[in-house]
Amino acid sequence: MGRRKYKLRQGQPTGTRSASGRKRRRAEEERVEPSMGVMRKRAAYGGMGSPEDCCDALGRAHLSGLILAHVVANLPDQADPAAAAKEMLRVGRDVAWKYWRIYGFHTANALARFQPEGPSRRLDPLEEKALEDRLNNALDRVGRMGHQTRRDFDGLVIDLNPDHGPQWLDDVIFSHRAKRQAEPRDLGRLNRAMEALAALAGY
Repeated sequence: MGRRKYKLRQGQPTGTRSASGRKRRRAEEERVEPSMGVMRKRAAYGGMGSPEDCCDALGRAHLSGLILAHVVANLPDQADPAAAAKEMLRVGRDVAWKYWRIYGFHTANALARFQPEGPSRRLDPLEEKALEDRLNNALDRVGRMGHQTRRDFDGLVIDLNPDHGPQWLDDVIFSHRAKRQAEPRDLGRLNRAMEALAALAGY
């Protein structure tokens, strides 16, 4: 039996390791918890979803229960409203991913790492065309629901709002959290965006 090629430091936990000394499997108690900032955001929006739910407008709408509330109020035939809400979240994220996959941009300034990037690999032309066609079909369907609907859908699903925004969504979320009625104009924008999202999800 050969000698191991690494040496444990004082206090370093024992366990199965590779030849380089890296642990092969983390113990459950060593799981890294979200940062305090993420935990504060989760608490502010009223949920305990995954960390990425704090990082875009659609995720925050889901985290705060607004997608589920829309399903319950407007899609009464759904046997599992929570599953329908998750499907709407999935469809919205898929549209946003396609949009930034196709139309992503590259910059060389200090904010580049916070901005969406283009494809990580060059797409096959047929694959790229199929992806763009699916995106355009979805956006055309939303566009046929009216200019205002497309604007509000973009604000909820596509536009970059990593920490907060759009303003109308923030106002609805915090009105919802405070158990008071949001402004009718803000609710109208949310409802239009949700109706488009529900249509794309097949509801």
